[in-house]
Amino acid sequence: MLFRSPSGTRDHAGVERLAEALAPLLADLGAALELRIDGDAATTGPTLVARFVGERPGARVVVIGHLDTVASPDDPPPSLRIADGRAWGMGAADMKGGLLALVHALRATRAAIGTPVPAGELIVIAGPDEEVGSPAGSVAMRELLPGSAAALVLEPARANGALVAARKGMLHAAVRVRGRAAHAGVEPEKGRSAILAASHAILALHAIGEVGGGIAGVTCSVGTIDGGTRPNVVAEEVVLELDLRAPTALAMAEAEAAIGAILAAPAVPDVTMTLEPAGRFPPMEQIGRAHV
Repeated sequence: MLFRSPSGTRDHAGVERLAEALAPLLADLGAALELRIDGDAATTGPTLVARFVGERPGARVVVIGHLDTVASPDDPPPSLRIADGRAWGMGAADMKGGLLALVHALRATRAAIGTPVPAGELIVIAGPDEEVGSPAGSVAMRELLPGSAAALVLEPARANGALVAARKGMLHAAVRVRGRAAHAGVEPEKGRSAILAASHAILALHAIGEVGGGIAGVTCSVGTIDGGTRPNVVAEEVVLELDLRAPTALAMAEAEAAIGAILAAPAVPDVTMTLEPAGRFPPMEQIGRAHV
């Protein structure tokens, strides 16, 4: 059973086992299969691509999933519990449950009309590394998505089952704050505290988000702080990890401009602050009305 196979991100063997368990279920429905080695697949595992060709001409639709879960290879094996028609366990919702839902939907379609895909083409892409931004899994997506009539993602929907038709854009970045070290007790005036500058910047960065009274729909959060050496030394460097999310391209641009303004004007003289992006996805804004 798919739930019993650990497949944490960067657990190559576990992700590969899951791909090999899912592949025959799709092949039994008539899919042509490919296990792709894209990106750093030696670490992440393969991307599974399954192609269904309908009996009549028609549009191409892509269904996207992923094989990895948030677990690491060192975590204990996932437990599985099934009761009252529900399953609990690592990846049950995100997103081994989504992969199984696709298999059952295709089986139900075949049972009802004799074929899982009556017209056009259905492509299934199951990447190995979605939980870290899909550096390998996105290779197949960029290649196969253009020209498709629609793309559907097998991630869990809202608690009420509603279809997710929009998604906030995201920026993950490091903010590197550089000051000047000095002895905090003997000659503090010679130092320029990166920690003090970072503290002021954190307050300003959080104020960009809606909760802080800033831009509607935006969240801006500093999640980690790393810096300083000893209590008696004025901190020379601090690194902040920043998570920015915005619902529209306009809001994202406004928020990024606000971040730039904050970093360009440190509260401590002679301190510099630079932004080092680590990952970025543009907002997926809803176009028209979603129908289910």
